[in-house]
Amino acid sequence: MRQCLAPGCGRPSAGYSRYCQLHKATLRRHGAIDQQGVTKADLKPYADMVRRRILANPGSPAWDRMEARWAALVRHCQDVISSYEGGFATAAPKLRAAEEIVRLDGLVPARDVVATAAAMVVMDRLDPHRFRGDQAFRTQLVRRVRGLSEVNATTYRDWATGKSRRTYRELAPRSADVMGAWLQETLGVLGFHIARLVQEEAQAKRKEDQDLFDALVALK
Repeated sequence: MRQCLAPGCGRPSAGYSRYCQLHKATLRRHGAIDQQGVTKADLKPYADMVRRRILANPGSPAWDRMEARWAALVRHCQDVISSYEGGFATAAPKLRAAEEIVRLDGLVPARDVVATAAAMVVMDRLDPHRFRGDQAFRTQLVRRVRGLSEVNATTYRDWATGKSRRTYRELAPRSADVMGAWLQETLGVLGFHIARLVQEEAQAKRKEDQDLFDALVALK
């Protein structure tokens, strides 16, 4: 019997997988065997950074242009679906990712999708150890964007506690990777720019504090 290849895990591997059932499920759900899920609370500080930029620049054409990029992605996905329905061969992960994008567009305002994707990129840039690789980031990006809609959520009663709990239906890993790559390529530029601005402001604040300290030390 083979053992799970996850470091420190002595459980038997699940079927033909390299990992035990627990690590196999974590890989599928989160994109890496040691990746922690990004919750709405985890993302909030970074979402606030994006929101502050939007509020501080209400007349900027950047927001409309980002929404236009999202609309272009939706049209691309509609074309993928139409091509499949017209009889052309389409890879299943690509088709499933396209269906998710189109469905999301019908349920969630474009600005919310743009802001959430940007916040995830800001998190990745400002906390580079948060994600265990590109696949893990894309998987978490998809989870948070899909979480904007209630259509992927189901509620069940935890009989041990008597409380209702919510869980989300997950995309297959390959479909999540395709969808995540599309979101990152289309909307990531905003997050990169905001992260750079935040870093520059933090650097300027550190310099200002150092200059003040130096001036105080020089007092006689």
